[in-house]
Amino acid sequence: MPRRTRPALLLAATLLLALTGCAGFTMVPPGPTATKGMQLTPGTAWNRFNNPRHPSHLDVWTQNGPILDMLVVLGGLEDGRALLNLETDDGGTPLPVFRSTMTATDIQSLFETTVARVRRARTVDLFGLRPAPFVGEDGFRFEFAYLGADEVDRRGIAVGAVRQGRLYMIAFEGTGLLHYPRGLPEAERIIAGARIAGS
Repeated sequence: MPRRTRPALLLAATLLLALTGCAGFTMVPPGPTATKGMQLTPGTAWNRFNNPRHPSHLDVWTQNGPILDMLVVLGGLEDGRALLNLETDDGGTPLPVFRSTMTATDIQSLFETTVARVRRARTVDLFGLRPAPFVGEDGFRFEFAYLGADEVDRRGIAVGAVRQGRLYMIAFEGTGLLHYPRGLPEAERIIAGARIAGS
């Protein structure tokens, strides 16, 4: 990791711990796991980031810590709710919300705005939007990259679908030079195997 990023990562870690209070981790073992209305099958162990500030439709897994990599599971998001409910730095203006009538392009824009504000990203680049199957639906997929307030370049993918008026999506992100390429194959396997629980 470049030497210049270490102070920024230490600062980000300190801020994260200060904001999350009693947040902690629990292990997600390999094998079938039900979460947020979906059945996922990780091939390796993950750590669930238990943050009491996360909304009920959100689950966050990590292998090396949420500053370095995150698998974000978003299940059954209802019309009128934001993707996240974390603080932004713009005076408390509400985050944009999901609408069940949104197209894939609309959802990509919603994701872009949410990342830019919550992660305090200087730039957010989205590319490669295309159709992709997900949880048995005709869904969508896109890639993204951004430079956060901690001055670390991150890359990611997001795959999702609207099912019965609710949004289901999994996004994986990691540091661009190391944790994204290292964790992407496992994230792709989880995404490809995702199913609606009980279906």
